[in-house]
Amino acid sequence: MAIYLDTEDPMTSPELEVTATAPERWNGFEVPIATAPAFRAFIAAWQEMDPNGTWEPRGVSVSADGRLVYIDGDGTEDSWEVYGVTAGGESTYALDGWTWVDA
Repeated sequence: MAIYLDTEDPMTSPELEVTATAPERWNGFEVPIATAPAFRAFIAAWQEMDPNGTWEPRGVSVSADGRLVYIDGDGTEDSWEVYGVTAGGESTYALDGWTWVDA
């Protein structure tokens, strides 16, 4: 399943591969559930498409307490707590706070 940032034409922008979407919404927007590697790949795809933007794949990390942390090229930080675990034991995160849509 894929989900996109709410842009003028979401289908022309990179997609985030998600395991599901959360039943709750954030300000009316979808809340994707994804792993750290999927989120990092999404950020890398955006950086490739928009090399002059603030997308920074090296800014994606998992902190010692398990939170997914993203620091963009301008130093703005977002972080998300562990939401669940995949069947393979990989942590998932509910990526609220961004404007996601299921295009």
